[in-house]
Amino acid sequence: MTRLPRVPLFVISAVFVAGTVAAAEPLRAAKPPDPAAVPLPRPRLVSTDAADRLAASAPKYEPPSPVAKVETQPDRRETDKPRNVIVRLPPYVVQGSKPPIFKERELLTPQGRLDLALKRHPGLRFGSFWFLRNDGWGLAMLEEEQRLERNAEFNDLVGLMTITDPKAGGAAKKESQPTLLRRDGL
Repeated sequence: MTRLPRVPLFVISAVFVAGTVAAAEPLRAAKPPDPAAVPLPRPRLVSTDAADRLAASAPKYEPPSPVAKVETQPDRRETDKPRNVIVRLPPYVVQGSKPPIFKERELLTPQGRLDLALKRHPGLRFGSFWFLRNDGWGLAMLEEEQRLERNAEFNDLVGLMTITDPKAGGAAKKESQPTLLRRDGL
């Protein structure tokens, strides 16, 4: 036989006792408030004569003069309302400089660079012992990838320059080709 928890038994007994007490007690009629309990009005802080003099010396209220209504132009949102229910907002001109856009390679700490290199090349973790680490190889591989990314960005800019100004773009491309080549023989 399992024993019921004590809390539900206590709650059941409390409800039962409250019900029997409420049924045994007749309803009481609400008593009218005691006249002695009604607070008396507070005495005035200023005498009646002083209040009259203060009221006489105060400036009289003059309502503001009605303002002549200026004819407003019709709301352009109502007259220029498109048929396809596109909400049109008024034009805004933003004046200010744009925040700089940083590349991932500009924000990394040395440990972050190492973590990124090992993340991009997970094979470098295999065979890394405490005295034979592949950190140098990983950083070299990451630097090579970033060099290629910078070269691609520069070539994109030179390509845009050849579109806008073919003569200057051709000269920039001619000058940039030897600059972007590797010279270490790899």
